[in-house]
Amino acid sequence: MADAEYLFEFIAGFFYLIVAVQLLRLAAASHESSQRLLGIAFLFFGVSYVFTEAPFAFEPGTFSIPTLFAGRLLYNVGAVVLALCNREMFQKGERWAAWLVVGLAAMLAAGVGISLRGGDWEGAEPLGNVGFWLEWIGQLGAFVWIAIEACVQCSKARKRAALGLCEPAAFHRYLLLSLFGFIEVCAFFAMIPLYVIYETQNRFYVWMDVLLGMCEILPVLLVWLAFQPPASYRAWIDRCSARKARGAR
Repeated sequence: MADAEYLFEFIAGFFYLIVAVQLLRLAAASHESSQRLLGIAFLFFGVSYVFTEAPFAFEPGTFSIPTLFAGRLLYNVGAVVLALCNREMFQKGERWAAWLVVGLAAMLAAGVGISLRGGDWEGAEPLGNVGFWLEWIGQLGAFVWIAIEACVQCSKARKRAALGLCEPAAFHRYLLLSLFGFIEVCAFFAMIPLYVIYETQNRFYVWMDVLLGMCEILPVLLVWLAFQPPASYRAWIDRCSARKARGAR
């Protein structure tokens, strides 16, 4: 690969790690288990990106395949932890949600196993590879779940905020979490033609790295904004809320 073809996804990994540390620090203070799980998921995602891009950045030679495979497994663990976070945050105590987590984890494990039997250690060969698609759906499912659940809660929080039953910040947090999920879902679908190009041409172009990297960096920043909004953003929320309150009178 050329020198720049790994850069944006490598940067995305560090963004995940930075936000993970912030989430874990906040969870330690608030004792919110869902926040802690989200931080752990981001930690796995961040380390996964570092492992996945390291062979292209530093050319470790014979360690390339093990490093890529380790990154792949770490991302799958992060997806399972994100699913656990979804259950804790939105459907705590619901049996169907617990089974959904188990189902996603089973799909990831089956996908990796089938891919390995076909010699695909990277998990980047979609053509004729059932294992790739099982793993892809297992990963995608966790992000679809948070996107839909946060969207539903966003609608409810908006109505409650209009009645003065909750803080406007709650509506914005769910909105940002929903956007996080939906952008990640878009990134998963964007990956398909890129993986096909990689499998058929054995190339990963700079524009592909920029596209995927930005699709990762943007949603991570949205999560940071949701849980640790700067004073200027909180002031903007308060101004919008006050303006709506005056318009309703």
